[in-house]
Amino acid sequence: MTPPTSARALAARLGRLLTLRGLIAAPGAISLSGLALAAAAILLDRAAPGLVSRWGLEPEPARAVLSTLAGAAMTALGLVYSITLVVFTLAAGSIAPRLLERFTKDRVSQLAIGALGALFIHALVSLALSPAGKSLAPPLLACLMALLAVMLLLVFVDRVARRITVDEEIDAIATGLDARIAAMAGRSGALQRRDLVLPAGPEAAVRAPASGYLESVAFEALAAAARARSGFLDLRVAPGDPVLKGDVVARALGPGAKALAAETQDCFAIGRRRTEEGDLRFSVSLLLEIALRALSPGVNDSFTAISVINRLVASLAVAAEHGLDAGVWCDAEGAPRIAIPKAGLDELIRFAFDPIHQAAAGNLLVAQAASDALARLAPRLDGRAREEAERQLRLFAEASD
Repeated sequence: MTPPTSARALAARLGRLLTLRGLIAAPGAISLSGLALAAAAILLDRAAPGLVSRWGLEPEPARAVLSTLAGAAMTALGLVYSITLVVFTLAAGSIAPRLLERFTKDRVSQLAIGALGALFIHALVSLALSPAGKSLAPPLLACLMALLAVMLLLVFVDRVARRITVDEEIDAIATGLDARIAAMAGRSGALQRRDLVLPAGPEAAVRAPASGYLESVAFEALAAAARARSGFLDLRVAPGDPVLKGDVVARALGPGAKALAAETQDCFAIGRRRTEEGDLRFSVSLLLEIALRALSPGVNDSFTAISVINRLVASLAVAAEHGLDAGVWCDAEGAPRIAIPKAGLDELIRFAFDPIHQAAAGNLLVAQAASDALARLAPRLDGRAREEAERQLRLFAEASD
């Protein structure tokens, strides 16, 4: 059973909000937990007066502990944000500016900022609301939170030191690409988009509600709705493609085409920018941006481009191993329900290596590395994907010769 359309739309909007404000929403929610922890600590003090009278701190030492931790938390929070801005500047200048959104979504950074904010709020509220007598839970909990914040701060610094290394970022992007390939693979079985015979009969258009990029598509919900209506959906654009308001993003086919189009309207998330969610080409384009910047005359860093090529080939090998979606999405019963454009492995190989081939013209080192990588990849492929890999191999071999 698929969730209601309004629920899917609300979940999609909430997800986009959390993504776009990576250093506000998640750290803010964690910081506000300090308010609940302070209230719980004060209530615990009042519920166990015997423990407080025996083990609690006198008012002055307790307030000194809380005041010190509150000031230290704000100082460390400013340091974390300063380091984050420095990392943004270095990443934009030396790696690629479009990678900045990945840094804002880093969970370690969000946890470190949120933990320091929670410590500050907890200490501040405890100072304001603690009774005038002894207290036990507020300063004890504040010390435990400070210990956790210090450990997260150490992890954050280590994480930042590694993330500004270009090889680490290449590996992180490629690892995420491998995971998305594995998640999207195997949906079509032995079917290919070019072999599909679309059903005849009534049809209705699903149109974009706004201009922007097709950020993601709820394929499971689409397939379930198409199965319930005995229909079929022919997507006209792929995730990551730009659309204008009113453009046809899909055609609903079958006897219940109009109802199917109305039910699936909110399964297409339109946003202001491209994201990695459901869009393999965007992850590939992030790697391409690093490689093309490295191959530019102003940088001329062949070894970074070679690292990108090797990781791209490794991800394409993962796609070949898992059986990348060939443009067809089946429902739970194995019946084809959705046709997706630009989903073949041959398209992905062409998208990945055509720009590198053009940018690496005259660079013998990169041409030889690309030829070796494609020579390792080609035997793992078949059909059009192998033909495209062999075509790219010939182009790089000619440049190498």
